[in-house]
Amino acid sequence: MQGIRVIGKLDYAVDVALLFLNDARIHEDPASLYTVGDGGTSGVEPAASRPDHYERLRRQLTRLEPSSTSDDRDPTTHAATTSTATARRLADQLSDGASQFERTLHPYVSTREAYVRRLGSRPLFSTVKANRDDIRQATWTILITDDTERAEVHDTVKFAKQTGGHVGVFLTPSVLFETDLADEPERSYRRYREFEEFRRTLSRMANVTAFEVGPGRRIESLLSAGREVRSRNAGAGGRADPEQIEVQ
Repeated sequence: MQGIRVIGKLDYAVDVALLFLNDARIHEDPASLYTVGDGGTSGVEPAASRPDHYERLRRQLTRLEPSSTSDDRDPTTHAATTSTATARRLADQLSDGASQFERTLHPYVSTREAYVRRLGSRPLFSTVKANRDDIRQATWTILITDDTERAEVHDTVKFAKQTGGHVGVFLTPSVLFETDLADEPERSYRRYREFEEFRRTLSRMANVTAFEVGPGRRIESLLSAGREVRSRNAGAGGRADPEQIEVQ
């Protein structure tokens, strides 16, 4: 409807960033800002603690615009992107392969360095890698993104935590911003559970805490759908799903 602005993932991400910026301003802590678009790094502001610096960061955050239609992408369609650990396991499995296919595929996954070079072309990872010296000086590294490219996010977090300090990850689940939650509640709930497991995987890393950022009403709708699914399965004589999602 004309005149009504739809609140998207970027709006929630910006709100989180502004909260951290305001906290840094109140305590006069140094703050830096690195913005990322589909084409790579879109802005770099090294750490500083001057009033004009905080204001410049605030203006940049409030002027951010989506760089693509990534809100419409399904993160499950990008599952072919592998992590470094997966690449190493695949290389081991193919090292003794006898088929022509296995011999052809092996060079592409045989070394961790080759994979890291490929991953370096990904926007989020390449931005963190390019600015690792600055990040290494920070007590906290805050990553705010969505879950569209989960493998890239996973490896970026893993890389960022190697620079020292603590990594806070704030994720906007793509499923919460879809329009068909009511039409396909079971599918949406399943995808939300997959997101939640991904968030937990990140939080299991040492010195990493991952949070969910999104509309509370939609979260409650998905959890309600999950309760209905479990109740229906139990009523039909099937095994009720015992897993309870704890939103963090």
